[in-house]
Amino acid sequence: MATLYQQVLVAIDLGEEARHILERARQISERVSGELSILHVTEPGTLYAEVMGMDLSQVQQELYTRSQQRLAELGAQFGIPAERLHLRSGRPATQILQFCKEQEVGLLVMGSHDQRHLSLLGSNANAVLHKACCDVLAIRMPEPGPATPAAS
Repeated sequence: MATLYQQVLVAIDLGEEARHILERARQISERVSGELSILHVTEPGTLYAEVMGMDLSQVQQELYTRSQQRLAELGAQFGIPAERLHLRSGRPATQILQFCKEQEVGLLVMGSHDQRHLSLLGSNANAVLHKACCDVLAIRMPEPGPATPAAS
């Protein structure tokens, strides 16, 4: 019998919440015997650079390099091999949808944010949810704990 979700993709923004999303996605992929992959999309700053008359190619390259490093760290931490760590540049919703179609993803896992929390994926989740060629699972982020007073 074929696995329901042979390809499980986690689309993350590499922030602190990435670990929470990845842990849940790993649990799901293990239960369905699916292959877990990660996708992160960097947004190019070239539009802003052109408007401002600046060359941001070096900044963009640094962002891409740091994203590759962070992705590799998460892959190592969660036992995901390098060939299943994916980094693209462009509009996040467009790139996520395109990747899902190209790779025949069965389940896409993303973080879900309420209106008080904005993130790279939070602003694109609605577009992905309604246009995805696969099932989409939104992982609710844990409520932030109470702020602790600063030590004096």
